Amino acid sequence: MDSLKNAIAYGAKRLLHYEELPEQWQNNKHIHTGYRFLSTPADCFHSLLYVHNETGNIYTHLIGFFVFFVLGVYELFYSPLLSEVPGLDRVVFAIFFLAACKCLMCSTVWHTLSAINNYETLTKMACLDYVGISVLICASIILTEYYGFYCEPMWRNTYMAGTGTLAMIGVVLPFMSWFDRKDLRWIRIAFFIFLASSCVLPVAHLVYEYGTDETFSWLMPVAKSLSCYGLGVVVYANHLPEAFWPGKFDHFGHSHQLWHIFVCGGIWYHYTAAVAFVGHRGQFGQCIANF
Repeated sequence: MDSLKNAIAYGAKRLLHYEELPEQWQNNKHIHTGYRFLSTPADCFHSLLYVHNETGNIYTHLIGFFVFFVLGVYELFYSPLLSEVPGLDRVVFAIFFLAACKCLMCSTVWHTLSAINNYETLTKMACLDYVGISVLICASIILTEYYGFYCEPMWRNTYMAGTGTLAMIGVVLPFMSWFDRKDLRWIRIAFFIFLASSCVLPVAHLVYEYGTDETFSWLMPVAKSLSCYGLGVVVYANHLPEAFWPGKFDHFGHSHQLWHIFVCGGIWYHYTAAVAFVGHRGQFGQCIANF
């Protein structure tokens, strides 16, 4: 209790050292300095105007939000790309862009308010961040399933419904009281990896129907996106690079900021893959005979 009182008193005047934070607010021992500990949401949003160890986390995804919001509006309402495709294509694109923007904005809000000294508010904001990640993963998979089974509506709808169900689980699960516990960080990472791995079944189905070469040739545009997410998970899970140089990346260049950059890269490359899928939608699987 004394540590909380001291942190509140000192946090009103200056940024704190890791050891000055109450235990429940301590998440990454390799980040030594630059911690906010503030009493109101207004104080947290005011921290957008000065540098601390969450500045990079906030602005990487805030900028990303505006980039993908503008890009989504352009593609859905002004671009010739979707002007001559069925309405469902536009819906799938809209779901993807909405999920991307939701993920990035939830992350921005979470990192802005992560300095709040009310633990109940802190955990609720963390849940928003987890929900955004779940929805983005599932929306990205749904987009790929939609074009992979573009001319097989039964399988397309079955897989999309299954992924949609997983998305609902990903929306509910983060609000379980145990999900945000520090000692269960590995479970959170494993859960998000599980969500991403749910694409294995529809991909295996495509391989069975059309062969390895044809399927992976069609999936090649997604490779850069998967690489971004994969590298990001490795960096995030292992606290790279600050685990090797504690205290050297407190404000900029630490693992969570790099993870944010990888996420933006993953969204961008999945978008470019979607553009490729639209352009070649009549050149894969059953569609070859139907177009």
